[in-house]
Amino acid sequence: MVDRVKARVGRVKLQSLTPLELERFYQVLGESGGHQGGPLSVKTVRNTHTVLRKALADAERLGLIMRNPAATARPPADQPKDQKTWSSDELREFLDVIVEDRLYGLYVLLATTGMRRGEALGLRWNDLDLDGAELHVVQTLAAINYNQCLRHRRRSAVAA
Repeated sequence: MVDRVKARVGRVKLQSLTPLELERFYQVLGESGGHQGGPLSVKTVRNTHTVLRKALADAERLGLIMRNPAATARPPADQPKDQKTWSSDELREFLDVIVEDRLYGLYVLLATTGMRRGEALGLRWNDLDLDGAELHVVQTLAAINYNQCLRHRRRSAVAA
């Protein structure tokens, strides 16, 4: 992300950077800022804006610029996605087909509790209280570059 910003905005003097230039930059990223000139997702462009806004806020705080142009620049708007969810009949059919799968219990848990994938994958046996019919989400797992897992500790409970 930083390389992307440096490549396109890095040559512009901080004092002369304007919100309009940033909005044009966001537009270029959305059209051709990805690998091999492909488009970037709206979320990636918005994340780039967030990083840039925070960096320029630090520059403003340190007196390097008089104002933060990213504070008034508008990143692209989130586009609502049409998400197709399964009906209860479709879910039942899926669960009937995979009943012998070793992850069947995980699928049932995800389908019936609304837990996130990282919450379910972070579960351990001692997080389950069968007598109290409770499941405690103590940690979550997050994929980093699809190779490593990062554990996050948290406290909450889901009724079983």
